[in-house]
Amino acid sequence: MVFPYTIKAQTIDKPLRLDVFLASAIGQKENLSRSVIQQMIAKGLVCVNDKTQRNVSLKIKGGETITVEELTLGKNELAPTLTVLYEDQDFVAIHKPANLLTHPTSSLAFTLDKDMMRNLAILRTPSVLNWILKCYPRSSLIPRFGIVHRLDSATSGVLLIAKTKSAYNSAIRLFSTRKIRKTYRVLAWGKVSPKEGVIAQPLAKRYKAKVKIVLSPTGKTAETAYKVLSSYDWVSDLEAYPKTGRTHQIRVHLASLGHPICGDPIYRISSLKNVQRFDRLMLHARKLEFIHPKTGKKVEITAPFPQDFIEEYKKHQLNF
Repeated sequence: MVFPYTIKAQTIDKPLRLDVFLASAIGQKENLSRSVIQQMIAKGLVCVNDKTQRNVSLKIKGGETITVEELTLGKNELAPTLTVLYEDQDFVAIHKPANLLTHPTSSLAFTLDKDMMRNLAILRTPSVLNWILKCYPRSSLIPRFGIVHRLDSATSGVLLIAKTKSAYNSAIRLFSTRKIRKTYRVLAWGKVSPKEGVIAQPLAKRYKAKVKIVLSPTGKTAETAYKVLSSYDWVSDLEAYPKTGRTHQIRVHLASLGHPICGDPIYRISSLKNVQRFDRLMLHARKLEFIHPKTGKKVEITAPFPQDFIEEYKKHQLNF
């Protein structure tokens, strides 16, 4: 389909609902189910006689001009340049740099229609979502624009995005059943001991001036395994393997042991000695591994260490 896609409704014997009409006119041709077409209407992507129409039950009587749009970026809505690490018919994985949002305003962008996103200027903040809309405009037809998980703004590394609704559902199942193995590279304050372990502490959100994650017996289950690769007098270089995907999970879990991640402005411990300045959060989503739900083959996606991450090691005279 080439957007905008314009249809001139012919005279019909019996009026049809807008969603039923579009399902008949373009559904099979473009592989769009009626439920997807309903989503398009709800998002404000369908115009009838040049007027945005969000009523799926609107009666089409014949003679109307119906336009189906894409949700694309405007001239003031910038998309970052991102590196693609892996791509097939179902998924694309990108290397998210540090200090880039996965998506703006938490999950608000996933619930708004086209006009509200414009009015609230949500897409004027560069984010992975902007990149998706630039490179894959039809992602607006997929739940959450195909974003199946997220990385904190300050964290770099592998981010997986679904390109179809079925791939999105498959990826959500893989994450929820813990069948995607995630490996993070971390630099943490102090000598972490023991050198291997599992941190199983439930986490909850606390709302004050800003949202902060805390340990709480009534929180959601969270589990992080780790392995120390090397230790220095004042810092440990390790890999972390989160089995769950809670917000700030690795950061809070390591801080709970007295070993917050270097460069973390939120969960740092003020009493630590030998505190040295780091210009970024020393947390990098190094690798994702999973069995492809369609092919049955193992997929392993690795994000190279970004230059600013490497430079922090050099600056503090650490062996990378």
